[in-house]
Amino acid sequence: MLGGLVLKICVLLQSISAAAAFAYSNTIGLHIQLAILAVTGALGTLFFCLVEWAEKRNKKEKYDASSESDGSNPTIPALTPD
Repeated sequence: MLGGLVLKICVLLQSISAAAAFAYSNTIGLHIQLAILAVTGALGTLFFCLVEWAEKRNKKEKYDASSESDGSNPTIPALTPD
């Protein structure tokens, strides 16, 4: 349910952005449009990296907490006699 709502909001924002870009495309020059594109692209990349690093850190902390609780290290297989 929530995923569908988020998707609809993203589509709405994309449509509004496309309409705004179409409206100002004839009034401002190409250099300004490219500057807007560069800034928003850089910000998008920055925020993507921040979220990715936070997710990796959370996953690592969760993994460390789970391996400390049972005392085993799942990366090293236990040797059992046959």
